[in-house]
Amino acid sequence: FFSKIISLTLLSIISAFLFLFLSHGLYFEYFYMLSGIILTSVFLILLGFILVARCNSINEYLLMMMLAFILLFIPPLLDITGIYENIIFYLWPSQAAFLLVEGVFGSLSLTDTIYAVAYLCIWITACYYIANKAFYKYIVLGGR
Repeated sequence: FFSKIISLTLLSIISAFLFLFLSHGLYFEYFYMLSGIILTSVFLILLGFILVARCNSINEYLLMMMLAFILLFIPPLLDITGIYENIIFYLWPSQAAFLLVEGVFGSLSLTDTIYAVAYLCIWITACYYIANKAFYKYIVLGGR
């Protein structure tokens, strides 16, 4: 369980560094990049564990991930693009991830930084608890 989280997060960090080095050189905020990639990756990996434990086929899993993606990322994108701005979007964990990505390329207030890191940690804790229970129930016990 932990080995998958660690290995997939390391792959995310390596690919993000490669992308940033090739597109922006060495000049970006490393703290925001690392915290954003690590926290967002762990959150999404745990979400994937929660969903895959209940799915019986790859098609079912892909459909569930697409639905989760739409619900998690589209509403905060409305706020970020300015199409529809509302404070309620700060309840979405992806809003915190987007803020950390914003900090990679520009300045982010201390309040936004604390919110983003703390909120993602809260979601990671909740997802870990749910993923661990789902893994045990659906994988170890075989869905009993």
